[in-house]
Amino acid sequence: MEKAIDSSKPKASHGVEDDLSNEADELLLTLPREKNFDGTYLYQFNGVWYRPNFLYGMISTRRHFQARNSDIIVSTLPKSGTTWLKALTYAIVHRSRCAFEHSPLLSTNPHELVPFFEVSYYLNKNDIPSFEHLYTPRIFGTHIPYSMLPDSIVNSNFRIVYICRNPLDQFISHWHFLLKLAHNKESETLSLEESFEKVCNGVQNAGPFWEDVLGYWKASLDNSHKILFLKYEDLKEDTHSYVKKLAEFLGCPFSNVEEKERVI
Repeated sequence: MEKAIDSSKPKASHGVEDDLSNEADELLLTLPREKNFDGTYLYQFNGVWYRPNFLYGMISTRRHFQARNSDIIVSTLPKSGTTWLKALTYAIVHRSRCAFEHSPLLSTNPHELVPFFEVSYYLNKNDIPSFEHLYTPRIFGTHIPYSMLPDSIVNSNFRIVYICRNPLDQFISHWHFLLKLAHNKESETLSLEESFEKVCNGVQNAGPFWEDVLGYWKASLDNSHKILFLKYEDLKEDTHSYVKKLAEFLGCPFSNVEEKERVI
């Protein structure tokens, strides 16, 4: 049976996040848990495995986030081409606002320009965040599965770009990444073999892998105008065609002049 999340909007922001933090802490005590590659724990909520901070941020996002029809979300499993897709999306959408030689991407990490809303905005905040400082269209990143996205996103014309990657490559990249982060920590990391066994059993951050991929795949079949499903390997093999396709989906296609000038 799925655990319910109250997605109703609070009447006031004062004390809301403190209450939610206590609620999340109590929730963790009731959830199944398994060790992650880096020795920390993942918790299973409604069939999905989360780090505690991502679980808190997901619940807070579902409760508070209000989508606009012009919004864009870049959704991925970790280590599936997230940074690359964020950079491409940002560059495409903002190319008319900023010349390439002055692009913020030259000096700022794409994760800062396209932040994960469940971590950057809805994690450990004392107030419900304001997005007035963001340009329109607003661009966000997320690792939240399609089934757990806020209703305001699913019921709007919010554009979602999802990218998947060969599961073996995604696993190896994720394993190396987490072990680097754990290098100076005291937690006991898992071997490659132990970690692979975890993944085969569906235990990984934002996993199981196939449930996440199929959730967005099936949604893209029903809502192709709202959800673009990409494969990392296709984007790598034919970047030109898929960047063009991405721009068309985002509502800012390249002009004939831009194509002649090799902007893509």
